[in-house]
Amino acid sequence: MTPVTARGVVPGERAGVQRPLPTGRFRAALLAAAAIVAAWGAAALDSDSQPGTTPALAAGGLDDAARNPAPAECRACHVAPCDLWELSAHGLSTRAAVQEVLPFEVGAEREVEHAPGRSSFARVGDGFVTETLGDDGAKHRWPLEIVVGVRRMKMLVARMDDGRLQVIPAMHEESHGHEPKGAWFDYTHLLFGTTPGVAPVVKPGEPSFWTGPDRSFDARCARCHLSGRKTIVPADGRGPRSSWRTLGVDCISCHGDGAGHVEHWRLPPEKRKTDPILRLKTTDRARSVAPCLPCHLEGEMLAPPEEETSLGDAMEWIEPTLLDDVVRVDPAGRPLELMYESLAFLTSRCATAGKLTCLQCHSVHGSDATFSLKVPVERDAEFCVGCHADLVKTAPEHARHKAGGSGVRCTMCHMPAVTVERGHGAVTDHTIGSPRLPTDDEVKAADAGSPERATDACTWCHSGGRRAPRDAPILALPALRESYAKWWPSATPDPSWTRAIDGGRRGDDASIPELISIARDTTSPRLLRASAARLLGNFADEAAPTLLVLAGDRDSLVRRAALRSLASVQSAEADAELMSALRDASAPVRFAAARAALQGWQRVRASKPLLAAVLPVLAEDARAVPDDHLRWFRLGAARQIAGDTKGAVEAYERKLALDPAAKAVRETVAKLRARK
Repeated sequence: MTPVTARGVVPGERAGVQRPLPTGRFRAALLAAAAIVAAWGAAALDSDSQPGTTPALAAGGLDDAARNPAPAECRACHVAPCDLWELSAHGLSTRAAVQEVLPFEVGAEREVEHAPGRSSFARVGDGFVTETLGDDGAKHRWPLEIVVGVRRMKMLVARMDDGRLQVIPAMHEESHGHEPKGAWFDYTHLLFGTTPGVAPVVKPGEPSFWTGPDRSFDARCARCHLSGRKTIVPADGRGPRSSWRTLGVDCISCHGDGAGHVEHWRLPPEKRKTDPILRLKTTDRARSVAPCLPCHLEGEMLAPPEEETSLGDAMEWIEPTLLDDVVRVDPAGRPLELMYESLAFLTSRCATAGKLTCLQCHSVHGSDATFSLKVPVERDAEFCVGCHADLVKTAPEHARHKAGGSGVRCTMCHMPAVTVERGHGAVTDHTIGSPRLPTDDEVKAADAGSPERATDACTWCHSGGRRAPRDAPILALPALRESYAKWWPSATPDPSWTRAIDGGRRGDDASIPELISIARDTTSPRLLRASAARLLGNFADEAAPTLLVLAGDRDSLVRRAALRSLASVQSAEADAELMSALRDASAPVRFAAARAALQGWQRVRASKPLLAAVLPVLAEDARAVPDDHLRWFRLGAARQIAGDTKGAVEAYERKLALDPAAKAVRETVAKLRARK
């Protein structure tokens, strides 16, 4: 959970989705931490700047285009790949807001309902505007600039008066085939306003209202939906904002050094050395997957590589969503809300034991098949036959479904469509696991509106779920259970580690030994090890010795997961480990240590040396991703504790430029200025 108090966030906690409130000792600990923040009184702002017009930032620039050729230049030599790319989900993922790509209601200038609000659209000149509720509670007009999405839903992005790009509340669910006509909805309201145990936070002026930082296109969306993205600070100082080379995912984003590639082939053959372009089909497994991870691994940008063409370890610049996230994934990694595929895929047996890669199933440039598959999904057995020839040969017997029907297809049972976005979308389950019917407790939890587990393949298929085959008979859960028990009496479909992850998420002390074993097992997938280390933070006293060891692990992702958990350990040994980690060679590890040391404020208040060591790392953290308002808040808070009034005001003002409705920070700045 991200404890939010007066638009401030407890330092060290991850920003993003707000989780249902925990129970027992975990709830008490979080409430205590929130009380500390409330009592201290530093948090956010209410913009006092005059409305103005910031010209839209031009995409790209001559220098950037010359260094990194755009798809138009690549077409000169690569016609067929570019033809595929232009029609692919990558090529079409982000487009200018013109009538041809906007939902019908926008072009027709209609009003739409997206509970709990309404928005209308109108044509102005060559473009369109939306009229909807602003953070002052009144209706205003904003120009639409970008459309994000093509297959599942479309998000519309508006330009605010101060130049910020924000995702408006009206989102459109795309319809396909036999699915009903697409609906309009506000995903933030569905996520925050209707979650059991979480108070609605979608009122004007709140962080999750569409004008707030949670719906910032620049900070939340741009890194994956724009190519060659840069952050710049406008002359008026209200920023930073995004500039870019290409809308969508272009050639350079996946293949790397385009300029070097062009230069290589301009040289005479005798002078050519190694072509710097990354050829995904012929490179090693790790490098072939690396370009996919930055966008298909849901998480926070930590420290972007110095050069866009540095396609190295994505975990070194992204803090991924892990298996401890009770809102986004179930204990086996199946998505509960919108998640991209990498967490599920990288912890699957097909990836870990079978060494499966993305490109074995998907075409990098796109294809005529659904989901850019190399062959139509009806021929999915072609992807599996290499490792499972015997099962493919006897598919009807293995699946217990009729030959020729959809039930014998591999993906029907092992990669079903999982409903997300509170019923407005579906994604393919990339855990590539086997079905397990839900327990009675899980059914009750789902019926109560708090899904504890993703819908299993059997229930999805035989209840007519989204994208389920039309030839599957509708069956009630008792009938499914009877058939399952008859055909697979000894099935153990979940990974062996699922029980420990589930126990850790629920706060069950019995899970501690297994979580420790997983976290220390260097042969386990790194995302699983880091998840276990993160969950051990729920048992700080019992797990402290293990966390101190893991803080020195060779894997930087495991190190920073352990450091995050050490924030709950109050001891001299933990302080020493955090101090040491502030000098780590990995920037994300340094950032994790600084955030952990700052969490709850007590540590840095009690130790001036630790506070002094934290301050430059927090400044480095803020500079690494300057459009993340929380980093400036943390830096301002730490400087205020240190007595640096001028530095605190400077950092808080950077937060205010990104979050113009944070009233508590505005009030804090006013008080600090009055002290001068």
